[in-house]
Amino acid sequence: MEKRLATLKRLLFVERQMKRSAEAKLADLQSREATLQEEQRGILCALNGDGPFQGLFVDAAARKLTQLAEEADRVKAERQAQADRVLDRSLRVNRAERLVNNVARACRDELDKRQLAEVIEQAVSRASLP
Repeated sequence: MEKRLATLKRLLFVERQMKRSAEAKLADLQSREATLQEEQRGILCALNGDGPFQGLFVDAAARKLTQLAEEADRVKAERQAQADRVLDRSLRVNRAERLVNNVARACRDELDKRQLAEVIEQAVSRASLP
């Protein structure tokens, strides 16, 4: 039973690492999404401004906005998929924690039973002595 508990603890450790990795990737995607939105805002502000060169770069700005919008859509879809993976990893960690707790409880119960049996055996052996 202790061997199974040790195996489950290793499994739980790995599941937690994988969850942390998935969360880190999700954070990177969220950061990238925010950066893309900020770049789009910056270009839009430049286009809406009253600068002397405002009309010269409209085509380039429109192309860049299109590229940023496409990349933002791709990053958003990837972020949503990664959020689903994080949720899945969280559920796996919870399941592994429950397994570890159940097996640990069973190990403690087994140990308690063995100790009780030893105490009873010692009490019986003492009582049977003349």
